[in-house]
Amino acid sequence: MPAEQRALITSLVNDAEEQLTQLRGAQYGKTADAAQQLLGNLGHAATLIEQAVRETAAGALTAGMALEDLARWARLPADVLAEALADHHNEQQAKGW
Repeated sequence: MPAEQRALITSLVNDAEEQLTQLRGAQYGKTADAAQQLLGNLGHAATLIEQAVRETAAGALTAGMALEDLARWARLPADVLAEALADHHNEQQAKGW
């Protein structure tokens, strides 16, 4: 896997970890405010984790790993992972990568 792709994956995972760490601070104040901030942070962290899964799976697939193995490791059905990877590929092409 190219160094730039490893760096992107690492960055995505680190961002997700940071979001999860910040969730502790969302538990103060009014319940509704805390819930809103907590859900917003969780949603953002989930998006970053999904991106990291797609980047990692795309890199592993490019390196020759079998889709079925990747799906098992990611705990996703193979067809769901294949669709996510196709979407990821289309996004990358649209960006000119």
